[in-house]
Amino acid sequence: MLSFRRAFGAALHRAAGVPIRHPRPVLVLAAAVAIAAATVGWSAQEHMSYRLGDFYSHGSESFQAETELESSKPEGSTATPDLAVITRGRPEGAGRQVARKLARSPAIAQVEQSILASRNGRSSYVLAQLEGGEDQEARAGRVAEELSGPGVVVGGAPLVSHEFAEQIADDLTRAQLIAFPLLLLLGLWVFRSLVAALLPVSLGGFSLLVALGIFRLTTELVPLSVFSLDIALALALGLGVDYSLLMVSRFREGLAAGHSPDQSAAATVQTAGRTVAFSFLVIAASFSSLLVVPVPFVRSIAFGGGLVAIITGLTALVLVPALLVVLGHRVNALAPRSWQRAVDRTARPRESGAWYRTARLATRRPIPVALLSGVALIVLALPVLSMRSTGLDPTSLPPSSGARQFAEKARSEFENPLVGEIDIAIHREARTAAGVWGRVNDLAARTGLGAPFPRAFKHSVALWQVRLSPTSPVFSQESQELVEQLREMRAPISVGGETAAYVDSESVLEQSLPYVIAIIAASSFLFVFLATGSLILPIKVLTMNALSLGAALGAIVFVFQDGRLEGVLDYTSQGALIVTLPMVMAAAAFGLLTDYGLFLLMRVKEERERGLPDRDAVALGLERTGRIITAAALLFCVAVGAFSTSEFLLLKVGAIAIVLTVALDAFVVRPLLVPSLMAILGRWNWWPRKMPQTASPSSGL
Repeated sequence: MLSFRRAFGAALHRAAGVPIRHPRPVLVLAAAVAIAAATVGWSAQEHMSYRLGDFYSHGSESFQAETELESSKPEGSTATPDLAVITRGRPEGAGRQVARKLARSPAIAQVEQSILASRNGRSSYVLAQLEGGEDQEARAGRVAEELSGPGVVVGGAPLVSHEFAEQIADDLTRAQLIAFPLLLLLGLWVFRSLVAALLPVSLGGFSLLVALGIFRLTTELVPLSVFSLDIALALALGLGVDYSLLMVSRFREGLAAGHSPDQSAAATVQTAGRTVAFSFLVIAASFSSLLVVPVPFVRSIAFGGGLVAIITGLTALVLVPALLVVLGHRVNALAPRSWQRAVDRTARPRESGAWYRTARLATRRPIPVALLSGVALIVLALPVLSMRSTGLDPTSLPPSSGARQFAEKARSEFENPLVGEIDIAIHREARTAAGVWGRVNDLAARTGLGAPFPRAFKHSVALWQVRLSPTSPVFSQESQELVEQLREMRAPISVGGETAAYVDSESVLEQSLPYVIAIIAASSFLFVFLATGSLILPIKVLTMNALSLGAALGAIVFVFQDGRLEGVLDYTSQGALIVTLPMVMAAAAFGLLTDYGLFLLMRVKEERERGLPDRDAVALGLERTGRIITAAALLFCVAVGAFSTSEFLLLKVGAIAIVLTVALDAFVVRPLLVPSLMAILGRWNWWPRKMPQTASPSSGL
């Protein structure tokens, strides 16, 4: 263990040598890399995937059924409708008029002759098939624009994907417009210098540009979900703030102690740089745990999160030291004198600050503080016991979305509301297929769980497609039961569609969950152990992380699942959480919380190695890092919280969940629960490692 720490320290020393000795060439090279990455990555979003299928397992029966049906449409076969239009008016009038407009559109391959009527006969439902090719989503968007008008709504899977893509683009733009100015303004207050406040924006911007370039190159090999852009932006800005703040604070300590900029930068890499290295590794490992989940959306988040953590961490270890050496004392420039005095004061050791007093309070009465804090977090986590899951559908889009309006109107007015909710592939010739179709319709009618589509579609001599529309909501228990009963039929069929895809994905996620938890726990334990040499502190970190995550997830269930604060937060509850959200949230949160835990524990370890008693080391460690952790958490919450303005429900809930997790950790766990537990355990915190004898008895306790 000691040899590992020495080797790790030597590697950091060598890594710091180049940017410290040759800062200007390093900065010039970084600028060139940023320009090249921007040139390659500017179009990354256009090449990323935004299909609904990205949220479902690609190794499942449902996906295989959909793939088979999609790929088996030879030229001249009867095409399967993938676009639908609802118009106010009867089929023979308004319906026929819409059908003629569709037939004239170059984006439409064919229009169904049969026009369905609503239950009251006052609305029409026209089905059509888009032209083939890779731009079906764009074609669907053009058709929706051509038909836009009062009483007309357009739906279908390609249009849903198109509107998802447009909404994500709008959300990304809005988040950037909110996050960058706020980060700069808050950075001025936190860093107390305009020059220093520009560092996290520079670091985050550089990391994001490099990530976009890599994303663009990766899309040439494998598809990536567009949602990985959201995690990339939030993490690049958030971690850029965290690492810049940690390293600038340590650099200022060196300057205040009378060291030269070169010496201060070298010491910064050896101390804060060590924390940054363990931090980005544990965050990357946490995101990488999601790679075991065979769902493209989840794997894209794993790739994007892990990649950005590594890029931002490595950039912080190379770019920030070079910038600090070049800036020197000017890192505190462009600030009022009162701020400069505050910077000098916080850069010097002291035992009188608010965080020092908070730690003394927590360590003086450790058992009551630990009990009260722990019980409060457990109470917040209780709603998790009633958590329900659902799939992704148009109701995740804002009420103004045409695809969402179509889904709601179709469900309320028509017997066969949506296109392709349950797709069934029949693998037999026409006569046998007709018999199987009859059995499927009988099952739907007997159970009352589904409404048969009025016709079947031929794909080949031995492959037919039929459809059922669930009579209950797509992801309800009743609709899932219909899928299960269809699959239990002794018939040559494969069941696909939205409900089946959700059933399969939920099963895959449940099977993957133990592996994800094991990887997250093992990687967090390993890196905390390597950083501290203790077997007790990793267990404590895992426990604290679980409490923070559980409390935040409980709050999310209480608000979003149960439909509270809908007006304040501008959303409509789905009565459940998107099925992939808790797992993605857990991976992201565990990495980030371990990151903040290392900020504190590494500094406490440093003070304890100097010979301070355990409680004094905790108090001084919290004093030196409390402001940094809180400020970093605040700025990170701003970077991620910008996505809470999203009109896309998944992004809104995910952003607020991460913000709550980080806030609870920064304002409850780190200042109260961690110091009190460390005071209770005393020297056992560091077991089996032997710490130096204390230099003097603890005072004030």
